[in-house]
Amino acid sequence: MRVRFDAVLLDLFDTLCHLDEEMYREGKRGSAALLRVDAEAYLETWLSLQDPCQRGILFSTENRLEECCRRLGTRAEPATLREVSRREDETLLRCARLHPDALPVLRALRRMSGLGLVLVSNASSAARSLVRHLVLNRFFDHLVFSFELGSLKPEPAIYREAARRARTSPRRCLFVGDGNSRELEGAMEVGMTAVRIERHGVMEPYRKNPSRSWNHSVDDLRQILELFGSRQETGATSAP
Repeated sequence: MRVRFDAVLLDLFDTLCHLDEEMYREGKRGSAALLRVDAEAYLETWLSLQDPCQRGILFSTENRLEECCRRLGTRAEPATLREVSRREDETLLRCARLHPDALPVLRALRRMSGLGLVLVSNASSAARSLVRHLVLNRFFDHLVFSFELGSLKPEPAIYREAARRARTSPRRCLFVGDGNSRELEGAMEVGMTAVRIERHGVMEPYRKNPSRSWNHSVDDLRQILELFGSRQETGATSAP
């Protein structure tokens, strides 16, 4: 029996968008030069702070940089920290790219009558600016970021909060993601239907604990529309 979904929950990184790895690494080399530290050590330290940043413990980019410097045994002047923070945030925006199937599927989902759309992302505070930069916010009813909630996928709390905001039960939610951080198992454990989007060329430094099970797998986001059958469309949308 086909489930009627009340909401679609979508992951952000490597589901809707990806980062240009060479541009990303170039930005990190520039930051390391300004801080006068080894570039590889800086990148490794930056990545090691992913968890506390995504939990909102290190809330801002500047907080993250201060902790990087502390771990690398150096100190930077406040003006230098502000400049590097600005450059880091700009690099994120500059190297982010939407996948070609992202906007078509979001437009199609937005036209479906009574269907809620929720973005659910393990992300630092810089993600809000990124979502605005990519003009994704216009498609979503709610944005659920781990740094604001203090809970990361695959922990149950972040999925349940997304369902709560969509005013439905987890069992009436379709979760779509690339499967990083066991996010698909986490969705299924709270009762959601999980769809894996297969992406190639994912930035390896950010890959960890990939999912090994899911309900459906697609290689183009538009294929998830088949799960809705002949669901009535409104013919109107709040996003072009």
